[in-house]
Amino acid sequence: DTIIMSKLLDPVHLGWWSVPYKITFAFQFLPVALSASIYPVMSSWMITSQEKIGELFVKAWRYLFLVVFPLTFGLGAIAEPLIVKLYGATYLPSVAVLRILLFSLVFGFLSFVTAATLNATNNQKKQTILLAVTLVANVLLNLVLIPMFTLRGAAIAALVGNMILAVGGFILVSKTVAIKTDELWDYGYRAFWPAAVMGIVAFALLNVMNFWLVIAVSAILYVGLLYVSGGLTKELVQACKLKLFPERSL
Repeated sequence: DTIIMSKLLDPVHLGWWSVPYKITFAFQFLPVALSASIYPVMSSWMITSQEKIGELFVKAWRYLFLVVFPLTFGLGAIAEPLIVKLYGATYLPSVAVLRILLFSLVFGFLSFVTAATLNATNNQKKQTILLAVTLVANVLLNLVLIPMFTLRGAAIAALVGNMILAVGGFILVSKTVAIKTDELWDYGYRAFWPAAVMGIVAFALLNVMNFWLVIAVSAILYVGLLYVSGGLTKELVQACKLKLFPERSL
């Protein structure tokens, strides 16, 4: 997208693009780390316990739901003051692009796990074909949408590309391992609506409250709503503590 934009748009637009791209790209270490941790486990289970792969896939998406939804709705709500504080008012055109890329982040996060699962289950060729299809679609969409909508067109192309990776990857994974889809979508719903409510409240509070205080209140609200929805439980918190601090938890 950046290469195509450099041919179709001026350097000012590239500067406006770089800001939301850097912000969203900064969070990709989270799904990368998770995918790197589950890949060897899935690979070993492919030989010994294939039925467990689907369970781990659902668990991985559950963790990503809990992280990516508040990022999307929370940062989307405070996008304008965030960019102004970090980069100045001259970057206001980046706000709409950031919000689109944040929505794209949901599918981008999930696609890392689908890719790891496909590779771990000897479906590397299918994953490569999916990547090739996404590449072609992304290039074509950029060529069509950038002249029409400039930066927003590139953001929409990125969104569609990540959707192809996530949805296509999920379909391929579901044909390879058994996935409890009802359980998966239930986890997604329990994380989605608390994040959505948090985002709406954060957007409203920006008019009456300090920016940093809005962030603090929104974080507390999200965690509280997660407990209400059942998206966050004492068992899950304890399990996370055991993973992060095994010695302290003993």
